[in-house]
Amino acid sequence: MGLFDLFSGRGGVCVLSPAAGEALPLSSCSDPVFAQGMMGRGVVLLPSEGRLCSPVDGSVEVVFDTLHAIGIRSDSGLDVMLHVGIDTVELNAAPFVAHVRVGDRVRAGQPLLDADLDAIRKAGKSTETVVTVTDADERQVSDFASGSLRRGDVLFSVR
Repeated sequence: MGLFDLFSGRGGVCVLSPAAGEALPLSSCSDPVFAQGMMGRGVVLLPSEGRLCSPVDGSVEVVFDTLHAIGIRSDSGLDVMLHVGIDTVELNAAPFVAHVRVGDRVRAGQPLLDADLDAIRKAGKSTETVVTVTDADERQVSDFASGSLRRGDVLFSVR
């Protein structure tokens, strides 16, 4: 059992906020693919800072070439995706700097990438950042956060 397995207090895993910002229900996402839960269950974060950190302890499984999304397999077996911005794939990595590569071990709170939020907005894209458990059909995802959060606050829990 990992460190963050203990924090949930119910034998589950806490997925932490990768940045400070405002948490909203996934159903409020402007991208219907996320809003309808097709990419898993989770939360939308409107980040107030561009440094995005790992929401779990685990290993980096995917870093998109366009650097807008990262997939992590948590130490407890969760598949967690961090997707920064809506339609930011069209920006071809320009507003992003990755700090990890596929195969890297990460700890919750460790920087994954920096996003230039102003550049994303100037390009006409939303900075909505989606954090989901992509294998949520096999798990119970609950206790979704809402409102103002600091980096490292609990976004939701998974059992």
